[in-house]
Amino acid sequence: TPMNETFEAASGVKVVALVFGFIGAALGIVYTPEMTRRTAFAALIAGIVCGGLGPELLQSFIVAPLPTIIKNVVALVCGIGGMFIVPGVLSISQGFAKDPWGFIDRIRGLRGPKDGDK
Repeated sequence: TPMNETFEAASGVKVVALVFGFIGAALGIVYTPEMTRRTAFAALIAGIVCGGLGPELLQSFIVAPLPTIIKNVVALVCGIGGMFIVPGVLSISQGFAKDPWGFIDRIRGLRGPKDGDK
């Protein structure tokens, strides 16, 4: 349909990926214990966005074109997992706000010691 083609051309995001992201996020919300309406709505939006962007992001790392079914499965899985991104980002930002230097030290610890560090 012309409207889908216009949206896909303008955004680079396939409508079907958004639909699979929505389905994945909705399934994730159903199986997540007790959420407020506000949290569920935010999780749904995050899942849709991740579902829409995930297949194209994966494709950017792989040279060979991915089959449509694989892209749709990636969108579904990204929709399920995407709903956990917002709480994760909030948790990280709150940790940084409480103790910026401790946060930086933890990040440096994840990378391992640099040359010259003891």
